[in-house]
Amino acid sequence: MHVEHYKDNIHAPWGQIFYTILFAHLMGIKDKRVLDFGSGFGLTADFLSANNDVLAIEPNVDMVAGRFGKDNYRQLTGSLELLSQFPNDYFDVIICHNVLEYVSSDSRAIYLRELGRVLKRGGQLSLVKHNAAGKAMQKAIFENESIQALRLISGDISYESTALGHGQIYDLEALLPDTGLTISDYRGIRTFYGLQDNKFKRESDWIRRMTKLELAVARQSPYRDIAYFHHYTLVK
Repeated sequence: MHVEHYKDNIHAPWGQIFYTILFAHLMGIKDKRVLDFGSGFGLTADFLSANNDVLAIEPNVDMVAGRFGKDNYRQLTGSLELLSQFPNDYFDVIICHNVLEYVSSDSRAIYLRELGRVLKRGGQLSLVKHNAAGKAMQKAIFENESIQALRLISGDISYESTALGHGQIYDLEALLPDTGLTISDYRGIRTFYGLQDNKFKRESDWIRRMTKLELAVARQSPYRDIAYFHHYTLVK
């Protein structure tokens, strides 16, 4: 895993805007007990810690060492095994962003069931996942990789991430039985901004203008259907 490359992308305009949009989606979370599962460098945990009691769990020791907001939330290093120390119905809100792509396909349902177990009844799970249609658009337009786009369209859902290694797009609805979770809403992230040439993204006002556009279509089909990421709200 190229952790420093991943961190560089977070600081780039295309990384900054992802979190600007995501935080706009999450800004209503206040006075809650929050679990950020797969917290990475802790940007989301740090953001939510301003108004919530946040616990972050991350398996990568290098990301934990380089995290943001170290004094603002509690951090544990590990993964699924750590959830056993928490009782049923413990957290008000759970964050799980771009995590399940990188666990084995036969264990995804186990992860989701355990997250559902520790989520309070009436609580919400915020889940961000890759979207095959959006990835195909990115490959064909921005990266000019038509063969890879065709592979995605034909159902080849595996990919390699420079920062995070081997990933696989998955069907969220297929994982939901026996979790106690249902989908209440989903929004698109990166509908337009990933398709633009990077030269535009360094303009001083680009993040503000593009964020306004992205938020305007986040819940609108067909725009959200072709976004690179889908941001689901699951309820228990």
